[in-house]
Amino acid sequence: MKTLLSTLCISLFILSCKQDSQSIITPENIVGTWLPTYEKFDEIEKKWTSIKTTSPLPGLSFGADSSFSMLYTLGSTEYCCGIIGNKYTVEDRVIKFTDRITCPNVKCAQVVNCTGWSIRKLEGDILEINQCPDGIYRFKRTILLVSSK
Repeated sequence: MKTLLSTLCISLFILSCKQDSQSIITPENIVGTWLPTYEKFDEIEKKWTSIKTTSPLPGLSFGADSSFSMLYTLGSTEYCCGIIGNKYTVEDRVIKFTDRITCPNVKCAQVVNCTGWSIRKLEGDILEINQCPDGIYRFKRTILLVSSK
């Protein structure tokens, strides 16, 4: 009985340590290039659904120097409304932007109660972000190869 109780206590301790280490996210954890997986979390159904779109979704690039950019490809629609900026920090699992991006040719709706993008999950090369106010999207870390021509 003592052995079972000891094993249970040790297992719970290890599990709690693992959860604590996953909950702390620093800017260094998200540095890199993230491409969309074309999945969005359905808050009502509580499940991931495929995004069906005719235009490509932008990727995300988080620099080690706190720079941020959205990666657009041919045919993608520019997204610059709301809280997006050219610089970022991570505080309490929230990506906060500074150096705001403005788009003179795009009319944007007022973003209410949105202080940043909250990180729902960061596990390995998978990043799930609540891109306030649009919803929760999933991204996969990738390495972009650049040709030298």
